[in-house]
Amino acid sequence: MMTTGMRQKQEALYNESLALFDEVSDKAWLAEGMREHGYDADRWAFGEALAATAHDLARARVVAEASQLGATDTFNRMFDRAWPHFQLAIQTSVDVLQGQTEYLDLLGLHEARQNGLSQISKPGKRDNDEQTLAWLDNYYEVALDHPAIAAILTANNLPPAKLAKDAAWVRDLKQANRHKEQAITAKSRAVKDRNDAFEQLRPWLRRAQRTARTIKKEHAAQQTATAGVEV
Repeated sequence: MMTTGMRQKQEALYNESLALFDEVSDKAWLAEGMREHGYDADRWAFGEALAATAHDLARARVVAEASQLGATDTFNRMFDRAWPHFQLAIQTSVDVLQGQTEYLDLLGLHEARQNGLSQISKPGKRDNDEQTLAWLDNYYEVALDHPAIAAILTANNLPPAKLAKDAAWVRDLKQANRHKEQAITAKSRAVKDRNDAFEQLRPWLRRAQRTARTIKKEHAAQQTATAGVEV
């Protein structure tokens, strides 16, 4: 079943608006009574436009959510594929550059402790995506451009061609991450737009419903009075 993109209360509100429009269309006496209370063609058109906008923005939220899920899935699949290659390069660098603090520091793999000792620092797979990609971008830039580091890595089965291929993956991931973040922002905006639309529909509908209830009571009373006279 296709989702409406509405919350439960929003869907109920939308259905109530359709029910009121249909009822007024079907009952001439109700339409006339509403007209006497100021609900002319323009006012009904305004209410119908509010309902239509709320409906359309709810559907837009569904589309935005699908786009966000798609962009997130694409990024995750790309990252899962590339991560083992990143890990291999990083761990190789750690192994062959042990004790060479300057090189480790340039690669982003060295972190000084307050007590003067040092430790290896590297990103985890599920760390902040943007920060991890920025770290990887720096790592591969240094690994490719620093002559001494590049020579050591080449001698240990990490030639420039391999590092360049990994670096290209990082660039692709950065682009995929931008698309993902844009999709997340678009979904948040779609949710807000939908909610704002229903906040505009609600007071209009409630006033129209109160007016309709008043007219129905008057009509029922008149029907009762007429029936009494006929008896």
